Amino acid sequence: MIYQNKFIITTKLPIDRLWAVMSDTSRMNKTMGLPAWEEAELNGSRVVRTHVLGQEQEWVESPWTWIVNQEINQERIYKKGLMQKQTGKFRILSEKTSDGLNQVEVSFTWYGGALLRFVIGPMSAKFLKKAMTEYVHSQERIYFANAQAKNLALTPLRELTAQDKDFIEAIVKEAQSSKPEILKTLLRYLIASDTLDIHKINPKKTAKETGLKTHEVIEQLTKLTQSGYLALTWDVICPHCRGPQLEASKLRFVAESTTCHSCDLEFSTQSDQSIEVTFKPQSKFREIGSVTYCAAEPAKKSHILMNWPLSEMQSAKIDLKPGTYRARTLHGKKECEIKVEDKTSSTQKVNLDFKQPQMTLASGETEISYSGSEKDFFVFESLAWSNERYLAGEALSNTHIRTLVNDDLLKSGVKLDIGEQIILFTDIVGSTPMYTRLGDNKAFIAVQDHYVEIENIIKAHNGVVVKFIGDAVMAAFTDASLAFKANQDIHSAFKNNKDSLVLRTSFHIGQVLCVNMNVGLDYFGQTVNTAAKLQGWADGFETAVSEQTLQRVPESQRLQLVIKKSGFDDKLKEQVLVF
Repeated sequence: MIYQNKFIITTKLPIDRLWAVMSDTSRMNKTMGLPAWEEAELNGSRVVRTHVLGQEQEWVESPWTWIVNQEINQERIYKKGLMQKQTGKFRILSEKTSDGLNQVEVSFTWYGGALLRFVIGPMSAKFLKKAMTEYVHSQERIYFANAQAKNLALTPLRELTAQDKDFIEAIVKEAQSSKPEILKTLLRYLIASDTLDIHKINPKKTAKETGLKTHEVIEQLTKLTQSGYLALTWDVICPHCRGPQLEASKLRFVAESTTCHSCDLEFSTQSDQSIEVTFKPQSKFREIGSVTYCAAEPAKKSHILMNWPLSEMQSAKIDLKPGTYRARTLHGKKECEIKVEDKTSSTQKVNLDFKQPQMTLASGETEISYSGSEKDFFVFESLAWSNERYLAGEALSNTHIRTLVNDDLLKSGVKLDIGEQIILFTDIVGSTPMYTRLGDNKAFIAVQDHYVEIENIIKAHNGVVVKFIGDAVMAAFTDASLAFKANQDIHSAFKNNKDSLVLRTSFHIGQVLCVNMNVGLDYFGQTVNTAAKLQGWADGFETAVSEQTLQRVPESQRLQLVIKKSGFDDKLKEQVLVF
């Protein structure tokens, strides 16, 4: 027997916000009081288990289909429970009501026996219409109450209790933070947030939500981790669905490659985009429990604008913004890269037959069609990654994170691309005469003291010491401005030092690999080699830098410099500046 339920919800929410609300079905289901789920991949299928009305439910969740800002479809085939099958659809209507409200049409179809048809179906239909309508209208109130403050979180922060406040004070006292007010601000956010928003704590997103600076958040997250309230995880991200395929407590647990079964894709973990760093609340801090209230909803794959069965696809319209996109099939491995230029046009029509590896389109409304009949899925996605992700390369070159991972190693054979880094070298000029002048014992102490001084300066500018090499120091930064400041402070610190040490420095920017060496985690590659060899251009208390690197330093800092000499290095293929 079949029971069908269809209703329309009207709302003042703009279309993009309405899509965000309807596509985040985990938040919707939790708000409506539905139970959390357990899910697992089994033979390439997503199997979900939960309990409803005291009865165990188990089903296979089919891949969801959607077109951004337009519609979402889902299907479940039940193995155990109150029904045999369920289909659902959310469709944002193009027509507004007479009073200008947007509309979303919601429909469910349930397949089962007489109990479903005459009892469970009508009860579920009444509950869903009331609960979903209330949910959308509550989101409407949240949106307009917070729009002026630009706080557009779907779930607002709850009020803190007296017990919460006492807990915060106790943590601040235990952590012995030198910045207690910053820690309190962070703790208030983490305690008052919904578990869906902080079960994986992203430092950059947290900084945005709290109004703190990213480096302030990272410093305090590190302290909370050292105190056992949080745990750092290395999340291996699928390049297609962008979901975590592994949450590793140590880098050594990350292999050279892994598989995303949902995407039917084996991928390398060694790309600079492959690993994100997040923090997880521990039971000492908050009992998070299960945070799965829905599976495969579009909110978890916001970069995918369209996911649709090829066999059902005739045409679909998408509003394309300038950028780079990819059209692909999920299993057939066909793909086409699409560059969208900032040129408006009337509705353009594109038949994607995958015969061309690349194409260029204008921005604006685009009607996409495909004439194949394969049993596969058509995926249209943006290739832009969120700038809120905190990547492994940033973490490994952060002085606070390094305190958590100093004893960690990469798995044998793994060479991790950690993206763009600024590599800084310092070196003592005339070290042999120095040993003669001071004697071995005093010279050794002077070198050790100079290591400490340089390391303190590097840490103060949020960099890390990668290693000490003889009389030299190798350091890494992810911010060119901070690298420049550290370089200048190093020179200032040693200009009139008691041991008359004379230093020279060099720095260079570029892609870097992280590898295992005798010193533990080490940095390797052409960028490191160039940074080291640039030192040959510098004399005492001078810095050699490639021109392209200096251009990445803010102009206000560059204007302070006096270029003493310059030239082209034929071996390095770089224009070199010395100041």
